[in-house]
Amino acid sequence: MSGSTNVNTKGNANREYYDSLADGVYSATAPHLRHAAIRRLYDARVKKPFDIGKDRRDGRACRVLDIGAGDGIATASFLRLGAHVMAVDVSERQLQQLQVSCKSLPGQLTIRCADIDSILEEDAQFDIIVANSLLHHIPDYLDLIQRCISRLSADGVF
Repeated sequence: MSGSTNVNTKGNANREYYDSLADGVYSATAPHLRHAAIRRLYDARVKKPFDIGKDRRDGRACRVLDIGAGDGIATASFLRLGAHVMAVDVSERQLQQLQVSCKSLPGQLTIRCADIDSILEEDAQFDIIVANSLLHHIPDYLDLIQRCISRLSADGVF
């Protein structure tokens, strides 16, 4: 199934499920997101890819694409570092929660309620692409990874 992540059917199911959740339920119940120690570890790990290529950005903010952003666990970490983040998810409700939780963070945030395929068809380049807790939702995740890599800048990190 080259060239397509085939998220339409599964994407619709994911959208319906995540849109039906009450605010904060997903983050509060997902074991990989609810523990403060894991979030601190994640924040510490985010700095390394953020710093890669820093000298070559010529003062430009790091551009991050957060696919499957959900309510913003990864997004917030990069915003705190001052990155320009495009957060993408199929769930409008999750993105609304992300916008509320990240509104006071210093980076620049762009939110897109869209399918991953449509974003990857655009001609944008990113310094970092994050797929936090996403790949298990994608039937052909190897194809998705290849297409993400093609959207990375010269010193980009997936």
